[in-house]
Amino acid sequence: NKDEVKKFWHGLKNAKMPEGMKLSLKLILLTGQRNGEVIGSKWEEFDLREKWWTIPPTRTKNKKKHRVYLTKMTLDVLQEAKKIGAGSDWVFPSSKEKPISSREVSRAIKNNCENKSKGQSKQKQPYGDAFNIGLFTPNDLRRTTANLMAKAGMDASRIANVLNQSTATLENVNVNDSQKRQSLIVWERQLQTLLFSWVKPRSASASTNK
Repeated sequence: NKDEVKKFWHGLKNAKMPEGMKLSLKLILLTGQRNGEVIGSKWEEFDLREKWWTIPPTRTKNKKKHRVYLTKMTLDVLQEAKKIGAGSDWVFPSSKEKPISSREVSRAIKNNCENKSKGQSKQKQPYGDAFNIGLFTPNDLRRTTANLMAKAGMDASRIANVLNQSTATLENVNVNDSQKRQSLIVWERQLQTLLFSWVKPRSASASTNK
């Protein structure tokens, strides 16, 4: 729910996990993409100037190229990732110059969702409950994005288009890009409203062409 999203986002500040991993979790929530597609991404897939991320068919579940619009919050996350990536080709590299693995992400989340036993060292796993929302998975973040998009007034076909669950064809790729852009801008506004109360919400029917 919305309260859990807020606890997750702000709980990341105190979570004991690599900064790049924290950013990867934010990117899942911001874009609604799959964990494997996020943590396995390379900088060559991103056009930061044009604000698009193109996931190649070899990395998507349905084996189709998928484009994701990069909103302001998403670009901010990517810029932070670039700063700490030490020039790696991977957006979220591990210490072995490979992308972080799904297993590493799941283990880090688990270790930050369990309370410590009395007298347990602060430096040993688990590290304590940083989020106070119970155990969750990266895919839960993706589902949360979809659910809150629906509550913002988006229809199922637009949400599926963003999450790459649609049956989009090459003939309507321009329409899909336009819809993805609008949907992700609306989602960003809703998330900003949720996280930062001073941001005025915008409905899904509002214009996003400014």
